[in-house]
Amino acid sequence: MKKCCPGFPIAFIIVFAIMIFLYYRYSFLSVSHINFSIDSFYASKNDKLELFIPKDKSYNLCFYSSYIESYKDFLAKNLQSNNANILAIDFYQLANNDDNRIVDLKISTNLMLKLIFEFDIKDMPKCFNIEANADNKMIYKSYKNDGFYKLINFRKE
Repeated sequence: MKKCCPGFPIAFIIVFAIMIFLYYRYSFLSVSHINFSIDSFYASKNDKLELFIPKDKSYNLCFYSSYIESYKDFLAKNLQSNNANILAIDFYQLANNDDNRIVDLKISTNLMLKLIFEFDIKDMPKCFNIEANADNKMIYKSYKNDGFYKLINFRKE
């Protein structure tokens, strides 16, 4: 007897392997991570810079520019809409907020570029909710609102 479609199992295996690779590739890209034990974030307190160590379970990580005049309104609006403290990163590293719930972070240029790529920042100002990992309290993660993660897990904002 002659087999019908002898190449079908091989083609199926190749397509299946490619689909698995794409799923894992894009599902891991849909989660942004910040490791506070590796990356150095500095908070300004009493005109001194101190190493920032996170204590809360979740934060709002906000990127903004102090040269945009409405940045204080933006941060105040995020404070009212969310009960989490804000980790504020100014692109020019100049701002000094008076509110106790806003932590002004100073970071290096390399870390700034890493965060821009990690969170896919294309416009400003922008905030992300980050939550502590259950296993390691120094690793915080944020779920992106696009890609396979939203499609498969039906994540809604």
